[in-house]
Amino acid sequence: MTKTSLALVFALAGAALVTAFPPEARATGGDPAISMSPAASAASAAAPSTARRTLEFTAKHLVPTEFTLADPGHAPVGNSFDFIARFAGQQPTHACSLQLPKAGQVVKPGESAIGTIKCTSPWAVYDNGLSYEALENGRKIGGGTLRP
Repeated sequence: MTKTSLALVFALAGAALVTAFPPEARATGGDPAISMSPAASAASAAAPSTARRTLEFTAKHLVPTEFTLADPGHAPVGNSFDFIARFAGQQPTHACSLQLPKAGQVVKPGESAIGTIKCTSPWAVYDNGLSYEALENGRKIGGGTLRP
């Protein structure tokens, strides 16, 4: 079997399962060949049947995060900083705000801080993609990683 640029990745109970779909199988409508590592087999066998692939949050739910202000030209940001978030592997964006634990605390360009984010609409992330980009006027100004 030859490998092609089309590789399908499936997650099975948190373990990656990679399949190669050769051109001859695509042309005939055949099934792809499946290969699974022993670790993936053990993980899928030991995982409960209720394993979740997404983490869902309601509107205004405070979620712990580490936030980094990456744009060197951006003014420092403080409590209730509003931004647009795009979560890893997703196209939709959400209006969110950054809440910092100390009154008067600011995050300067190039710095990171631990805080919480709160979005105005319900949202979900994949459990293996907890990172997000912070956008302002359509431009990336920073980002972070959720710590639910």
